[in-house]
Amino acid sequence: SLQEDAQFNPHKNVIDKTYYYHLCAQRPLPFWARYGVQLHGKIDWELFEQALKLFQGTHNFCAFYTGDDREDTVRTIKKINFEYIKRYDVYRISIIGKAFLRHMVRRIVGAALAAAQRESIAIDDVKHALDSGITNHELPTAPAKGLMLYRITYKER
Repeated sequence: SLQEDAQFNPHKNVIDKTYYYHLCAQRPLPFWARYGVQLHGKIDWELFEQALKLFQGTHNFCAFYTGDDREDTVRTIKKINFEYIKRYDVYRISIIGKAFLRHMVRRIVGAALAAAQRESIAIDDVKHALDSGITNHELPTAPAKGLMLYRITYKER
C-alpha cells in the first residue's frame, strides 16, 4: 500500500549489504578491466586470506575509515569470502555486513594486500591497527574501481 511505501526507509530497513572487490592477477579481460584492479608483483594468497579474516566479526573500524564525522565506528562484518573465479580469471572478495563506513571495504582490502605483498608490513601490523584504532598507520587504501555494491537485503514488509 501507499502508506507502507511511505514508511519504508532504505537505511533503517537494511538486513545486510554485500560488497564485492575484484582483483586480477594477470592483465584483465577487456570486460573486467573497468571493474577489477590488476595486481603487480607477487602475492601470498594464503596470507591475504588470513589478513581478511581478521576483520570478520564486530570491531571498532576507526583505523579503516576515511573521515572524522562519526562518533560510532563499531561495525560488524558477518562474513568475508575469498574465491577465484576461473571463468573471468579474477579473484573476488565478498564482504557482508549491515552497515559500512566510508572507504572501509577499500581500506580492508588495501591492508590485506599490503600484508600479503610487502616485506615492510606484516599481518601483525594489520591486527594492531584494527585492535588499537590508530589512524596514522601506513596501510594503503585499495583503488575504487575494484569495488562494487552487489546486493542490499531489506526486511520484508
